[in-house]
Amino acid sequence: MRKLLLFGIIILLVCCHKNHAPVIQSITCTPESGKPGTVFSLSVAASDEDGDILNYHWIAEVGEFTDSTNQTQTKWKSPLDGSGKTFSIEIAVTDGQVTTTGSHQIKLASNNEPVITDILSIPPTDVGGALFVVKVLANDPDNDPLTYAWTCTEGAFTEGMDRSLARWQSPLNQQDKTYRLSVEISDGIHKIDSTLQINVLKSPGGSVIGNTFFTGCTIPVSGVTLTIADKSTLSDSAGRFEIKDVPYGTQNAVATKTDFIMVTKEIIISSGATIETDFHLTSQRYTSKVFGVVKDQEGNLMTGAIITVLNPDQTESDLKTTSDSQGSYEINAIPQGDRTILVRKDSDQAFRFESTRFDIQLTGHETPTDIVIQKVSLVPAVLTQPLSLVSYNYAKGGGEVTYEGESPVIKRGICWSENPDATITDNKSSNGSGAGSFESSLTGLSSGTTYYFRAYATNSNGKTGYGEENSFITIPNGTFTDARDQKTYKTVQIGNQTWMAENLNFAASSGSWCYEDKESYCASLGRLYDKNRMINVGSGKDICPAGWRVPTDAEWAILAEFLGDKVVFQLKSSSGWSNNSNGDNSTGFNAKPGGTRYSDGSYDALNELLVFWTATMGQEGYVTYAMSSFINHLVRYESYEIAYVRCLKY
Repeated sequence: MRKLLLFGIIILLVCCHKNHAPVIQSITCTPESGKPGTVFSLSVAASDEDGDILNYHWIAEVGEFTDSTNQTQTKWKSPLDGSGKTFSIEIAVTDGQVTTTGSHQIKLASNNEPVITDILSIPPTDVGGALFVVKVLANDPDNDPLTYAWTCTEGAFTEGMDRSLARWQSPLNQQDKTYRLSVEISDGIHKIDSTLQINVLKSPGGSVIGNTFFTGCTIPVSGVTLTIADKSTLSDSAGRFEIKDVPYGTQNAVATKTDFIMVTKEIIISSGATIETDFHLTSQRYTSKVFGVVKDQEGNLMTGAIITVLNPDQTESDLKTTSDSQGSYEINAIPQGDRTILVRKDSDQAFRFESTRFDIQLTGHETPTDIVIQKVSLVPAVLTQPLSLVSYNYAKGGGEVTYEGESPVIKRGICWSENPDATITDNKSSNGSGAGSFESSLTGLSSGTTYYFRAYATNSNGKTGYGEENSFITIPNGTFTDARDQKTYKTVQIGNQTWMAENLNFAASSGSWCYEDKESYCASLGRLYDKNRMINVGSGKDICPAGWRVPTDAEWAILAEFLGDKVVFQLKSSSGWSNNSNGDNSTGFNAKPGGTRYSDGSYDALNELLVFWTATMGQEGYVTYAMSSFINHLVRYESYEIAYVRCLKY
């Protein structure tokens, strides 16, 4: 029962509720009025007694809304044709159940269209292609700003199409013609237009100038008849011509002369312009062929020489050719008369070729002509001299620069290799500069090896010349074992002599010592021997092993003569000598500074002195040869009592 009572109360409350319609308090508009095309801002103020949410919708039969129509504010653009008219803008406001409507009246002001007072052309008339200034005069009764738009069907506006004053380029034409230009003027609401007619005279013609030449060059052909449209002329003695007042447009031009092939071409004549064009004519009767061979001053045929006929101004014509592999050349269709021919050949790695010009008179149809071009070597010329010395690791030779090329020789010497065709990228010596003879040392060689060598010279232009290549074999290094104590010695051949390359180190029963009595010195320097060990020298019973002997004074002299001025430098070892007096040991003799021993048993001059016995008896005793750190030549003595022994092979 209680539930039924509660339900009845709810039904009664619902049935008794009443909804109220929305109320529009005001509609405002800014501005209040305006001209056609003005945009107005509208706003509505509305309320609802029940507090319901309100929705809005703006309505206009004409014009257009430029903002949303479903909000309290909007924008409406009036129509352009609404001058002096009144328009109603409506608003509908709804709470979802009841809709309330309202409206606002907008009256547009009147608008007057622009007025054209004049339209003109400056100049009033001119020839086709001329530039005209066109101008329209207009005003607006309402003082509205005006816009302009010029148009044309022919010709072209060059500027001012959107202004009252414009510039119009008339088209080129071959007859008088009237052209129509239009202009549209607008105040933003009204548009008016006007036309302007301009009478344009036919475009003037142009002139044609030029030359008549033989084909392939600028050698003139005189007396040629030039015809363009209905006008003609003759080229003068220099081949020049001129034709005036040729009609505008594309014209056919013809060049003719007896015994010449006719030439035709199309020429585009620009109004009022001068066109320059040349005609090149061909004739068998008035041209010749030149042919022959090109060779150098030594009579060698030249390939790749360029032979060119020169124009009268000494520029190169297109009448040219290149000599073939046999040195032959041929140029056809050279205009007869006195001609100049240029002959040249590009330089290669070895030679430069002097360009030459020569004059030739052509009267017949064929003129055989041989050409000589000077060849100048860019590369130095050098001779390879025979070797004066060959050892196991060293050789001496030389060369002679007989020609430096086109620039001074800055480096010369010998280059060598174990392979043929040695170059400066292989081993090389450097022995001065300029022309003339030079000596070279070939160092760092391996014994018993074949080498190829030749002289070279390089000039400041970077060109390198080589002499004739020769070869040699370095002397093989050998060894010998002394049967008495089984010690093995290196051997070397110098000239025709075979020497031990180490000092003798045989321990005699008496009269032999190690320096400072140390065995280590015997191993590196050999032994010192007294003069008694020289008894029976040369009899095969001296201190040297069988097959070897102590060399004589004369045999030492042979060695010295063979090696020349630098004998000590070539015999000395490359290290161990004091006073910066090492040798280069280029002979392999390897003479080390072993010092000496005096008769009182003292030792001295290690690293400074080396003395060798000979098998020759002098007035005061056996002859010795000494070398030191302070004297650059062999010194001969007869008064030494203790020295080293270097054995010579029988």
